[in-house]
Amino acid sequence: MMSEEEILEGNRLIAEFLQLELNYKQVQFDNRIYYKTPFLPTIHAACEEQFEFHKSLDWLQPVLDKIEDNWVEISIIGNRNMTGCDHKEYECEIYTTGYQCITQAHAASINRVEAIYKACIEYIKKYNTGTLKQPTK
Repeated sequence: MMSEEEILEGNRLIAEFLQLELNYKQVQFDNRIYYKTPFLPTIHAACEEQFEFHKSLDWLQPVLDKIEDNWVEISIIGNRNMTGCDHKEYECEIYTTGYQCITQAHAASINRVEAIYKACIEYIKKYNTGTLKQPTK
């Protein structure tokens, strides 16, 4: 289970990675910064605390699309039943096109979205620091 602080930090990293545009700062009520969310037609703007990248595949899809645009492949493995355990296990791995694993997240729970979210965050951290071994296009 991720802490609220980890979730906020991860959601901020994703917003920067997606280059979400600043929509407005609502100084009058709560002094929070709101970002445009063009990938969600029913929600035009959201503040960081309202981001649901950690909960929803609808929110994660544009992240996955942008990651795949960087010549990598995403593998989601699920429904593993560990010996002696009665829970399902999900894993998400992100590879270069040559199948060299560049980041991996593992969630021993029934939460597939959390495994995907964690792998995206790890990828973005490596992407931001330039430590990814990216193939040439």
